[in-house]
Amino acid sequence: MKIFKHILLFTVLLSSLKGQQLDQTTVQRQTTPPEQFLKSSNRENQAIVPSNTGILSPILLKTSNITIFGGLDNKFVYKTNPIFRETNLIDKNGGKAGVWTYTLSGGGMINPIDFNSALVTPILGASWSESVYYNNRKLPGGGEIYDSLETYDTNVYALFMIQHESGINFRIGSSYSMAVNVENNTEDYYEFYPNIGATYKYDQGWGLQGIFDISGGAHYAINNNFGDDSKNHTQALSHWDYTLSYSLLYEIFGVSLSPSYRITTKDYFKDTNQVASTYQREDVMQYISLKADYPFLNYFNFGVKYEHSRRNSNVRPSVVPDYRAHDLSTNLSINYTF
Repeated sequence: MKIFKHILLFTVLLSSLKGQQLDQTTVQRQTTPPEQFLKSSNRENQAIVPSNTGILSPILLKTSNITIFGGLDNKFVYKTNPIFRETNLIDKNGGKAGVWTYTLSGGGMINPIDFNSALVTPILGASWSESVYYNNRKLPGGGEIYDSLETYDTNVYALFMIQHESGINFRIGSSYSMAVNVENNTEDYYEFYPNIGATYKYDQGWGLQGIFDISGGAHYAINNNFGDDSKNHTQALSHWDYTLSYSLLYEIFGVSLSPSYRITTKDYFKDTNQVASTYQREDVMQYISLKADYPFLNYFNFGVKYEHSRRNSNVRPSVVPDYRAHDLSTNLSINYTF
């Protein structure tokens, strides 16, 4: 009987782990050009130059109406909670894993349109990435804990970047994102995300800058594999999100140091099927991070980042577990304009 109980326990553990999915609502997807591109130190190729003293017209050395940009990012993250939720069957923080993500990005910017009090720049962009999960903890019966989470992610966005003479930079646009599970060859999640935002950067003296950012939008999400009951979960993950962040930026010996705090609230749509895990659900997600970037050879950037994140939901923990995570990452990227 004892042997039978152990076999049953291992079977339940294996099925629970292999069936788990990434919480796609917590994944941060690209909706603007790469950060290194927008703040490039190479003025000859910098298409947008933010200013808090008024509009600074962009410097373009060619007569073409379109500036093309592209990038390659290679990032390794050591995650303490790769699936963004508590999993007591693994351990308190849902396990640990290394995640290697390769991202190709590119797009085009039309020359800014001058409206006297503002410069408006239309931008189109896209990115494709592959995320591979590494974990040396073996499951009973073979396999590793997170080997079924390997994903391909595609993101396409269109937006208007608006530099106002007040020094506030506005943006309005929309994106489409899709996630494919490599092992199962299934499209697990996709969403449309119309959004707006505003950024204000100001000088605090002594080379220190403060950056306020506020944004919000509606995630119209489709997930055919979400849930395990007979209810229709197709659009259960659709939600509004509202984000406020504050960052500091300081440069020393060519290295940009940036501590930041970000808080996001997610208000899920009131679906008629009353799915237990999303009906009248509200999440509060908080992030504290410290990032160091070192640009070199004009187009390359090496970065190190630590981030602590946590989520608290108004849905009971047995249905939507709260989580916390500690992530340490390094990345090497190249961004170039043509």
